[in-house]
Amino acid sequence: MSRTNILIVINLLIFNLGLFGVAYKKSHVRVEQLPPIVHTEPIIIKPEEPINYTISNPKPDYLNNESTFEQLVKWNKEAPKITEIGTYGKSSRGKDLYYMRVTNFKKENKKVVMITACIHGNEPLASSTVMSYIGTILDQYGDDQQITSLIDSRDIYFIPVVSPDSYPNSRQVDGVDPNRDFPTDRSPDKKSVPPVRALQEFFLKIKPDAVISGHTSGRLLLTPWGDRTELCPNESDYKRIIGEMSDMCGYRRMRACQIYGTPIYGGEVDWYYRHGAFASSQNGEIHQGAFSIVMEMGTHQRMPSMQDIKTEFDMTFRAVLHFIKEAPLVEIWWDSKGNPVNRDGTPKKTALRTTVNDYTTICNEINMNRFMMKDTASSVSEMYHSRATGILTAFNSGLKLPLLPELSGSRASWNTGGTPSGSMTYLPKMDSLKPVLLHH
Repeated sequence: MSRTNILIVINLLIFNLGLFGVAYKKSHVRVEQLPPIVHTEPIIIKPEEPINYTISNPKPDYLNNESTFEQLVKWNKEAPKITEIGTYGKSSRGKDLYYMRVTNFKKENKKVVMITACIHGNEPLASSTVMSYIGTILDQYGDDQQITSLIDSRDIYFIPVVSPDSYPNSRQVDGVDPNRDFPTDRSPDKKSVPPVRALQEFFLKIKPDAVISGHTSGRLLLTPWGDRTELCPNESDYKRIIGEMSDMCGYRRMRACQIYGTPIYGGEVDWYYRHGAFASSQNGEIHQGAFSIVMEMGTHQRMPSMQDIKTEFDMTFRAVLHFIKEAPLVEIWWDSKGNPVNRDGTPKKTALRTTVNDYTTICNEINMNRFMMKDTASSVSEMYHSRATGILTAFNSGLKLPLLPELSGSRASWNTGGTPSGSMTYLPKMDSLKPVLLHH
């Protein structure tokens, strides 16, 4: 047999062995039984539904300090996922100063609002109305879309009784008016009485963007300034937001300096607005102020009836919700000396303090060149923010500034050049004219 034939035979044998191996493997492969296919319903992930709580006594009657705290504790147990109770200090007599925090703790990056009452202890209607705010917000969370959205997007601290030592009978704390006991530019390092000092420290800790302080009475919405007569740097923001609140609740809007016809020093509304700007510890840093107001609730300072509480709540609740939504969005910045600045630290344009020298030229814009004057030509600056029936417009460095004269028995005329002559004359009463505020 030739060599070639031998190789062919060998290759054929190898090929046949390979085919046999493949056939054997196929015949002995274990076929695993697959589990039967079971048809199931698709899994649907539903969005988380808002929590809905049943709150007992959401609009309580008047409560003393101890009962107020007990009610807050009860509400905290009924709505544990959106409330927190804590203390921020002690009163002069050792009583706990407490707050209730209301927010959706699952949400982040929220604006902070603080709502207080009874810095003057003898104004219990304010505390009772604020308690109705808290109870209703908790009760309606998950039911009312506006309230649910606000609690999801705001971090609200309620302090129903700021001055427990004097609540509900006395205006003073330790012999002083607590709402004249805040530091000012005249006394930047003033040491306030314990509940006021604790409130300041708590404010600086939580850094609220907006503040309401509940008082009685008069149904007023008071805005800065209290300790000076010019318009505050955010007058246009106050005019818009507080004007809208006024339309909702029927309360009158005015600046705090107007309520007694004279500046009020050491008041909370200015301190909150400046955010403690005069404190020496600020070390030259700029910081954000709070959009702050005082709500003078009701028509008296007696012990409130249930009807009194219901009336003020019904009048003001939606306006307060509007404040919680809009007020924290206003940016307010200050330097360490109490000067308004922009976020980047540059000076902010603001209303100027008006003196007689500003009025070197009087515009005859509303067709009058004489107006009612309080006393003499030197009184022009005193009349700048007074009540009036007419308005004169002066121009200084291209800026339009308002002058609002006050009604009184004294009158003065103006020279052709626009300077006050100082001569006393009686002019016709101009009842047909309405005061107008011009801003720059």
